[in-house]
Amino acid sequence: MIETVLVHHQKYLPITNGGRSVDRFAAVVNTDDANAAEIVRGMERVVVARLRDAAFFFEEDLKRPLVDRSSDLAGVTFHQKLGSYKDKAERMQRLVDAMGPALGLLTKSEHDAAREAAGLAKVDLTTLMVREFPELQGTMGAIYLRAQGSSRDDVIHAVQWHYHPLSIEVGAAPAGELHGGEATVFGAVSIADKLDTLAGYFGLGLIPTGSSDPFGLRRAAQGVVRVLIDFWAAADGERRPSLRKLIAAAVAGLGSIAKRPPADVIADLESFLLDRLRYVFVSRGYAADEVDAVLGAREPDALDDPKECALRLAALKRVRAEAAEDFERLAVAFKRAKNILSGAPTTTLDPALFEHDAERELHAAVTRLAGAGGDYEARLRALATLRGPVDHFFDDVLVMAEDERVRANRLGLLTQALALFYRVADVSRLT
Repeated sequence: MIETVLVHHQKYLPITNGGRSVDRFAAVVNTDDANAAEIVRGMERVVVARLRDAAFFFEEDLKRPLVDRSSDLAGVTFHQKLGSYKDKAERMQRLVDAMGPALGLLTKSEHDAAREAAGLAKVDLTTLMVREFPELQGTMGAIYLRAQGSSRDDVIHAVQWHYHPLSIEVGAAPAGELHGGEATVFGAVSIADKLDTLAGYFGLGLIPTGSSDPFGLRRAAQGVVRVLIDFWAAADGERRPSLRKLIAAAVAGLGSIAKRPPADVIADLESFLLDRLRYVFVSRGYAADEVDAVLGAREPDALDDPKECALRLAALKRVRAEAAEDFERLAVAFKRAKNILSGAPTTTLDPALFEHDAERELHAAVTRLAGAGGDYEARLRALATLRGPVDHFFDDVLVMAEDERVRANRLGLLTQALALFYRVADVSRLT
């Protein structure tokens, strides 16, 4: 509270006593020191008055349990066409339900905590403190819950942080604050809040264009992306959220509120969030062509599992740096392969139709690598060894042979080779 008054309201500089508590403040004024004492006293009077107001609001707010204020959200408008904050809270809870029983992303304990937090997350908007100090949204909800005896840290922390993440940097809040199940509960509530907002505005046709984004929808989308790649706690083998399924659930939760066909809203949201995912990766220093290559991967694709996309990208960056020439040659070859395969029908490969050693060499390499396991780095290093067989194939073999069966067989071989890379990245997008 002291920092809120000093920094946000008065634009002063808080000074700590060596720990975390603030006992002094500094200010910059555009004048000489002739009236320094009077200026200091005036500043102190303003700060003390504001802090006394805050103390009064705090005591008054504590007289009524936060949970009892939930019904008051019906009187706070979220958006004229999207209803009240009570309506929003109920939609958030339904989206949390979709993450729990419907999609199996939450344990029962996590689901219960996330559902409770989703219902309470916006309630502090009805308190005197937040009406006077709106910068404390979420923070005061957590403080009141703890002061009024709540024993569930996962609920408290989800309420406190659900407006976050606000920044795309890896270390930005709440990085380092939440772990394990607490991070998952926070993630579920944060995603529910942001996706409901995105679905609602897109459902009304209020989509950001150019530099215009009056409702902060790009930041909301980036927050969803950050939760999925930085905060959602899922061990190996556990299910991770499919952003595509969450988008569909958020749009379905709008019901009759949406003024556009659900399929159109979903398509626009998928494109928007994929663009924000790309923006986050590029802003973190990844090469744009590497990002595009990984976003073109399949099984699962980027929207089905953004976290998996992040793992692939980190692996591609490291392995490509080790074998830059191999990937450069593979990129050229597979651009050619994609052009040749455009519109080609799927066919069953028949090794008996091979006429050249280069075909047999490529087939043997593809067969060997089809079962390659390990992490993404190991798989990419193995795939880089395809450079030689692929080069020989294009040097020695006429893919578009006159014999229809031979031509289809060669196209099928190229399709299998491409499919190996599609599991990690579309290398044809590398430049």
